[in-house]
Amino acid sequence: MKRMQATYMVIRYLPDVPREEFVNVGVVLTCPDAGFQNIRILDHFSEGSRAKALGGDGLFVRHALTKLHNIIAQRRVDDLLGKEASPDGQLTREGMALLQEVFCNNIRFSPLRTAVTSDPAATLAQLFRDYVGDQQPRPEPRTVTRTLIRKRVHEVFVQFRLFSLGLKEDWRLPLLTEPTVDLAYKNDAWHFFQAISFAGHERAVKTAVNAYRQTARDAWESDTEVRDAQFVALVYRPSQPTSQIRNLEEALKHDNIQLRDYRDAPEIAKDIKRDLEAHLLIR
Repeated sequence: MKRMQATYMVIRYLPDVPREEFVNVGVVLTCPDAGFQNIRILDHFSEGSRAKALGGDGLFVRHALTKLHNIIAQRRVDDLLGKEASPDGQLTREGMALLQEVFCNNIRFSPLRTAVTSDPAATLAQLFRDYVGDQQPRPEPRTVTRTLIRKRVHEVFVQFRLFSLGLKEDWRLPLLTEPTVDLAYKNDAWHFFQAISFAGHERAVKTAVNAYRQTARDAWESDTEVRDAQFVALVYRPSQPTSQIRNLEEALKHDNIQLRDYRDAPEIAKDIKRDLEAHLLIR
């Protein structure tokens, strides 16, 4: 097999930069002779992961590493470094050195290192194991209740400071029955969110789903400010849902209620923040 030279650097996370303590959270490797360029990063950022080591912010690491992963794996490095430093999205050795300068926050890189390889992908995987370690599968909570969903989502939304921007909790709709939704905000129209776990007793799940469907119908049929509202269910779905659970999911979708996994809370929070900040500017 042909032996080729590869260049790599280890991605480091420094929760507290002045202390200079870091944990390895990924590896970037390029091999021009093989036309290879890729990155391996942590596959989860929850409690117990390296992202939370040294008292770090797992949410920050997730966003920073996901962005870095996308621009390298999708060969869009020129979006960050410019076409001269990264022709056609290729990460050259010079570009890697420039990347080290661009990332001057809590994400840093080791000095450039070389490796001889006949299989760049296998070498990257081995380097990741050597520097970061084998990653255990992300554990699924034994019981994900509606209360847990609300707690996890609330924690994320607090980090994004959404409540200071106008997000409301336990908001009562201006309808005759005065139903309450878990979360609400308004820009051009009202947006409502309700936590629903499909892991509970099927009768209780059915009651929760139908209650939210009825709230949506009452809102859309009313002559109030919520008649154009958008409804979202923040859900937990078991890995092996029953036919009854699948039917309840379809019922929500049929009623034009969006289903979002509650673990997507950071992405949802970014959308809400954008809407609320735009609304404040218009006002």
